[in-house]
Amino acid sequence: LCGVHICINMLVIYGTSIYNIYVVGVGMVYGVVHVIFTLVIAAELARGEPNQEERKYYYVYYIFPIVWVMVNLYWQLLFIWEVKRGIMSKETYLREKYSCCCHV
Repeated sequence: LCGVHICINMLVIYGTSIYNIYVVGVGMVYGVVHVIFTLVIAAELARGEPNQEERKYYYVYYIFPIVWVMVNLYWQLLFIWEVKRGIMSKETYLREKYSCCCHV
């Protein structure tokens, strides 16, 4: 499963480099499915009586990944929105890069 996650993320990075909203959309769909499955697994674990060892890693294995995927979903959605509106494209990249607060 980790290999699939890495491949999807590499695909999303490639999609952003060519400004393809459909490739980035694949990453968004995967992220939503990932969050749903993680929530189901976390709910099953919480329903039972987790021992001390399971409670210790609950945040590491369930909460942190959900938060991380939600942050990624936000920037992917923002990227798709900007590409669709014409704000971000190959032609406007340098202007948008300069308008960033870091001026890199």
